[in-house]
Amino acid sequence: METIAQHDLCTVLHDPCNSLPFVKEITGRRRNWVVEETGDYERDFETGRRFARRLVSAIRNRSVSPFFLSYVIQDMPAEKGAIEQAFISEIGCVLVA
Repeated sequence: METIAQHDLCTVLHDPCNSLPFVKEITGRRRNWVVEETGDYERDFETGRRFARRLVSAIRNRSVSPFFLSYVIQDMPAEKGAIEQAFISEIGCVLVA
């Protein structure tokens, strides 16, 4: 099992976290959860599931550390919408699969 020191959250020169659709650079600072709900619950729920699958894929191919998930969840709003609910649900489904 790797430690954070062995596998940094995201490399400095080529930050693979920035390729995730929910990660944005805002005023010189990376935000790990920037999403906009459409108001269409089913569409937003599918977006959350898709975002989770992208993160899981990045973790599995070792371009992103599994520790990065904690930063994503930390940047989510306290009041979870459909995208956040689906994201967390999909991560849970992957864990038990």
